[in-house]
Amino acid sequence: MAIILAVDLGGTHVKLGIVADGALVAEDRTAAPATLRELGAVAERARRLVGAQAAAGAEATAVGVAAPGVVHPGTGRLTSIHDKYGYLVGHDLPGWAAAELDLPAVVENDARAALLGEVAAAEVAPGTPVRDAAIVITGTGIGTAVLAGGEPLVGPEGYGGILGGHFTVDLDGPPCNCGNVGCAEAIGGSWNLAAQVRAVVGWQQSALAGAVSDGSMSMTVLFEASAAGDGVAAAVADRVLRAWAATAVNLCHAYQPELLIFSGGTMHAAAGQRQQLADAVDRYLWSALPRPELRFAETPEHSVVRGLAVLVERKDPR
Repeated sequence: MAIILAVDLGGTHVKLGIVADGALVAEDRTAAPATLRELGAVAERARRLVGAQAAAGAEATAVGVAAPGVVHPGTGRLTSIHDKYGYLVGHDLPGWAAAELDLPAVVENDARAALLGEVAAAEVAPGTPVRDAAIVITGTGIGTAVLAGGEPLVGPEGYGGILGGHFTVDLDGPPCNCGNVGCAEAIGGSWNLAAQVRAVVGWQQSALAGAVSDGSMSMTVLFEASAAGDGVAAAVADRVLRAWAATAVNLCHAYQPELLIFSGGTMHAAAGQRQQLADAVDRYLWSALPRPELRFAETPEHSVVRGLAVLVERKDPR
């Protein structure tokens, strides 16, 4: 049996998966490496995962690698990335995979891979595969990707469709780590959540004060406090949801997807606000624009891994 190895370089963890015939058959995870040297530990875990499958008679034919940055479509190298994986900019990831894993590799932006994973088996009508779609992935930041005419939007340098989290949604909003002001992810990304709370008058008396002070502030804490009636939490949660909705509306206005997907780990925290989010998207879309079908990813933690397998099949690096 032929299998594909998938390596999802996430902000907190690296997810490893084995995909066979489109199905995830084995998985593992490890801490995100902070240096190039620590990336070797990821390779070791991957080799063990592949070895276990080989013992059962399966053969790995290729590896897909996803990273939260801009991947040049011609070289597979990261050309731009913020925060933890900055050391990978310019690094030969396909060459790394060949040397460490002895497998040909495809490297792609993680949001683009996640979108392909979600639409691989999706239909907007029986027997009609999805050809135009967009995804909003909420987490540490906000990732986006676009499918246009059945193909991922990439662009000549790899930026196509993936910078939706850096749409300006508030001209007087907070500075973003990209250098812009009022980006969607500077409001709706968990990396800046504590600052969002501190910007609300009276936050020191809020149930969130302890989490802000000790560094445990998260979307789960935010939405739980909001549901419990904390006024500061409710104000920030509403602002976060509107930033997510604005990102989706901007993508719809730019690309007119027939399918719009919300995904990401923090969507679990906001599960009770799905209808509010859907209503906001519908309310702010151009009145005559056909409404896309809106779906929430059922297993967002597997989207990238499944999508990497799709990419390997499309690009066939062997």
